[in-house]
Amino acid sequence: MKAAVLHGPEDIRCEELPLPKMGKGDVLVKTKAVGICGSDVPRVWGRAAHFYPIVLGHEISGEVVKVGKEVKKFSPQDRVAIIPLIPCFSCSACQQGQYSSCKNYSFIGSRRDGGFAEFVSVPEKNLIKLPEKMSFEEGALIEPASVALYALMRGEFKGGESIAILGLGTIGMLVLEWTKLFGAREILCFDVVEEKLKIAQKLGADLCVDSGKRHLESTVSHILEEGVDLVVETVGIPATQLQALELVRPRGRVVYVGTPHKNVEFTPEQFEKILRKEISITGSWMSYSAPFPGKAWNLSTRFLAEKRIRADILISHRFNICQIRKAFEVMADSSVFSEKVMILF
Repeated sequence: MKAAVLHGPEDIRCEELPLPKMGKGDVLVKTKAVGICGSDVPRVWGRAAHFYPIVLGHEISGEVVKVGKEVKKFSPQDRVAIIPLIPCFSCSACQQGQYSSCKNYSFIGSRRDGGFAEFVSVPEKNLIKLPEKMSFEEGALIEPASVALYALMRGEFKGGESIAILGLGTIGMLVLEWTKLFGAREILCFDVVEEKLKIAQKLGADLCVDSGKRHLESTVSHILEEGVDLVVETVGIPATQLQALELVRPRGRVVYVGTPHKNVEFTPEQFEKILRKEISITGSWMSYSAPFPGKAWNLSTRFLAEKRIRADILISHRFNICQIRKAFEVMADSSVFSEKVMILF
C-alpha cells in the first residue's frame, strides 16, 4: 500500500508498505479522507514526533474492507470514521470516564501508525459508522468538530452568552459554528489572516478583528463594556494566551485549547487580573467522555451529517497521498492561505 512515512524532521516520503497487521478484534479500513491537524505540522517540520519512522494522520474516514474474528459491530463496506485515542479502559482515569487522562493510552497517528496510508488497522471500539448522507470529507472532520465542541463543554458555554474566539484555524472556526448554533449573543473572532476573518463573517461572526492591526481590549470595550462571558484560545502562543485575560469579563471563563510551544511570562499586573476579575480558567484536551467516545463525538457526527456544521467552507486544499510533502509545505507557508488541508484517496 502507499503511505506517507515520516523518517525524521522534514523527511516525509510517499512509499510502499505492507498492509498493517490485524488482531482478532481489529478492523482493516481503506482510507478515504484524512485531515492534516495543526499538531501534525511540528511533527513533520520539527522534532515533535514520538519516534521514527511513523505514519501520521488521525482525522480519518474510510470504508471497512476486513474484520477480525471477534469483531461484531462492523462489516465490509461499512463507511466509518476512526476515533484516534486508544485508552486502556482500566486505569483510574478511564474508570471515571476521563479517557484523555489515561495513563496507558495509545493514539492512532502519533503513537502508532495512522491514516496517511491507503489502509489502517484499528480496534473495533475505535470506529463509528457514518450516517448515510455524510461524505468522507465530513467524516474526517468529526474529530476536530468534537474537539471544538468539547472545549465549549469545558467552558460551560450557554446560549445567550458572549464569546471571543482567539485564532481561526479549523478548531476556532468550528467553535464559531457551534456557538452560532447554540444561540450566542455576541461572537467576536480574532486572527491576523484576512481570508480567515472573511470566512468567519460568512459563518455568522458578529465582529471579526485583525488582531495584528487593532488593540483587542479597546475594540471589544466598544461593544461589550465589561468584556465577554467566555474566551476560547486556540492558538497556543503567549500573545493570545495573555490577551484572553484582557478580553474576559469579571467572573468570566477562559478555556485554553491551543497547544503551547513557548514559555508564557506574566507581569504582576497581568497575573493580578486573574485575581481581581476572579476569572475561571480551564484547559481542554482532546474530546472524550463516557460512554466512549462521548457526547462531543455523537453530536459532531449528527450535526455534520445534517449539514448544520458546515465542512465545505473549511476545506481549502485537497491533495493525494503522494503530494503529502506539498500539503505540509502549504500549511507551513505563511504567504499561502490555508484552512483545513485534506488528503484524499
